[in-house]
Amino acid sequence: MTAALIVGAVVTLLGITGAFGQLAEGFASGIQAMTGRDALAAATADRSAILWGAASSGLALAAVAAVLGYGADRLTPRLQALALVLIVGTDLWLNARSFWGYTRPYGRDALIDRLAATPPPFRVLNLPRGGVYPGSSLMAFDIPELFGYHGNELRYYDDLWDRENGWRNLGVLPLWDLWAVRYAILPAGGRTVDSIPGFRRVMDSVATFDGGRANLFERLTPAPYARVVAGAIKTDSTTVAPTLVHPRMDVSRIVLFTNDQPVTPEPLKEMPPPSPSRATVTAWQPGRMTVTLDPAPPKPSYLLVAENWYPDWQVAVDGRPGQLLRGDYSLISVALPAGARTVDLTFHSRLYEIGKGITLASLALLLITFVASLVGRRARHA
Repeated sequence: MTAALIVGAVVTLLGITGAFGQLAEGFASGIQAMTGRDALAAATADRSAILWGAASSGLALAAVAAVLGYGADRLTPRLQALALVLIVGTDLWLNARSFWGYTRPYGRDALIDRLAATPPPFRVLNLPRGGVYPGSSLMAFDIPELFGYHGNELRYYDDLWDRENGWRNLGVLPLWDLWAVRYAILPAGGRTVDSIPGFRRVMDSVATFDGGRANLFERLTPAPYARVVAGAIKTDSTTVAPTLVHPRMDVSRIVLFTNDQPVTPEPLKEMPPPSPSRATVTAWQPGRMTVTLDPAPPKPSYLLVAENWYPDWQVAVDGRPGQLLRGDYSLISVALPAGARTVDLTFHSRLYEIGKGITLASLALLLITFVASLVGRRARHA
């Protein structure tokens, strides 16, 4: 405990003198040089938060060491336990309260009100680097973003947009259509885009909640959230992304499957014509959607949905279990028999349910143990 007390004192001293703030600015400078993000300004602006965060953590460590070491002979075990809960809990709250701010993190503005009034499903493009709204702030208003900050998104999604090379495929408009991008938010003024093919500017230089200015573009004809595709091709995974971004690729007539997908499409001799069947999302909520096909596809086809594939999605075609596939590298795709009318998609994670069950059982066991200890203590004193 003496060593921990010394370390806590040193951390507190370094925090107060600003050493950790200078270290953060050094890291930020390197990040800015590699990515082009204005990280140095953010680190400089957060210098005060870094100072007090480090100082409070150092003090918490020193306080824990004092309670466990020097308080061992002066405090009862109950007081020691209570002191540890208060010290650690206070330190966690001080340093994590900003992460809990998503409940009411931002103010509304005219642009957010316009987007929030649009009935889902659709998506909004806010640039992943240098976007108008920080991180995933639009998600706080139930506005679905194409990017936003996540940190552990699907590899297929990152590969298709070429995240490793600075989101190089961001300007490929057919990819926007695959994800049903209806709106695009771009910074106003300076070096920005004045027009986007297939989109019209509906808000010009509107003020945002943090004092910035933005332009809002809306697609002239909203891209379908679900579509029926007549043909399919299986190919190597390395060729899917280059094929999808090729100018001659028509994503409305063909879907690409990697070789690991359990499907054997009919061989194609030429590009198939567009399917006469039209897919309409008739019910939608997070984790559940219904797609109606009218007219029904006259021959076996594929449904392509502007939603990222994940193994916990479950599909039913006309009330019977269907085949869920990963099409166009990252999207939900469903094999459709001829004459199919309705497709229901539901997200249900068996592993999550198991984890929730274990957590609830553990809490119940702790409660039973606590109650049993109280009953036993009363019995001994009776």
